[in-house]
Amino acid sequence: MVQTETPPPQESQSKIPSLIKRNTVFLASAQAIVGSTFQLVPSVAGLIILRLTGNIALVGLGQGMLGISRMVIAYPAGKVADALGRRAALLMGILILCFGAVIIYFSVVAGNFLVFAAGLVLVTMGQGAIHQMRIAAADMYPPKRKAEGISYVMSGSAIGALGGPVIVTYATDYSRIESLDPYATPWLFIPALAVVSALLILLTRPDPRDIAKNLGKYYPGIPLSAGNRKQEGSSEKESIRPFLSYYPIIVALVVTSLAWGNMNMMMAMVAVVLNHHGFDLPSISISVAIHILGMYALSIPLGRITDRWGRKKMLILGSALSGVGAFMTPLFETYEPITIGIFLVGVGWSAAIVASTALVGDVAPPLVRGRVLGIVELTSGILSVALPVAGGWITGVYGFFALGVMGLGASIPTIIVAAFLRERSPAVYDHKMPILSQLMTVTLDNKPNHR
Repeated sequence: MVQTETPPPQESQSKIPSLIKRNTVFLASAQAIVGSTFQLVPSVAGLIILRLTGNIALVGLGQGMLGISRMVIAYPAGKVADALGRRAALLMGILILCFGAVIIYFSVVAGNFLVFAAGLVLVTMGQGAIHQMRIAAADMYPPKRKAEGISYVMSGSAIGALGGPVIVTYATDYSRIESLDPYATPWLFIPALAVVSALLILLTRPDPRDIAKNLGKYYPGIPLSAGNRKQEGSSEKESIRPFLSYYPIIVALVVTSLAWGNMNMMMAMVAVVLNHHGFDLPSISISVAIHILGMYALSIPLGRITDRWGRKKMLILGSALSGVGAFMTPLFETYEPITIGIFLVGVGWSAAIVASTALVGDVAPPLVRGRVLGIVELTSGILSVALPVAGGWITGVYGFFALGVMGLGASIPTIIVAAFLRERSPAVYDHKMPILSQLMTVTLDNKPNHR
């Protein structure tokens, strides 16, 4: 049976050790620097595909490849994170990211779509491995502040989002002066910025995984949730299968999958929507940057609210916001409402991802946590592939209105699944499984033992 305790109210006011604060600053800074290059995929990759293929139905392939790459890298990155530490997984992701960026530069100059696709897979694979940053943050914080800790690191990408348009604008101007390809030049910024991020990750000591294994040492006297209690005899080789049949993990899996899929679809198509209405590349980049600000700029207040309200309420709120934003984005011809819509998609994604990652941290022990998140990321990669590709096809056949309806519809299953979650108080879950879990053939006998 799952043994849970309700932590005392004063836990939310507990002091964060200076070492944890330092590591959080390093991780958030690393996320900000390397994250400034992440918007090149939604703002530039789709237009490169359109130029190289001439087929609007393939524009969503760029974001689709992000899903494929996350599927490929998610579990291996999680396994590395559990076995060797979170830093090893993050450094692996940065290395892959750099190789992919160089390949993309030369493929765009040569006009070779297949080589471009290979480079894009590597870039997005590196980005996928860097998502272990969220688990690294969850590792270092106690139950009632876990979502807050995740939000601190995620907020680094808000700062990075501000650098995205600067990179694109500078690269565009420089390429015009030097007669270079404006779609190729921005990718050369990735290796230089990634090196700085790698140095910050190396300075993050001790490894967040090791902090999680001994969390009571850093927060003496604070009762720990089931996922943070040290388990006797646990090891990196422990099976994760029992944890995947526990309903909170199922909720995290479903919500994360649809949140990523819907966000990737709209992120891929917003460039097409804006380009269709006559807006230039810098304007598109600014709109995407505002979307990314929505994804990360509000993550700190959203994290604190998640710790105060509970994971369930935030999962439902995030799903609703994402659906409304996805419905708005393709319906307008003017810049402001389109950008507001894609901003709401970002805010909804942020709320859902902060809450679902905290959910994983609540119930999965440190030595399996990376792999559990890897499985969640792997399954979410399926919809990250399917929805952007489907969105491009639907837009080409039925128009932008159908795209909006599809985006709204994707939020409904997440609200339903989250509504069945039995959360007695933040980070404390009921033993009883909801009816929905029985329909999914999940039984109490399969639940992980957190004694």
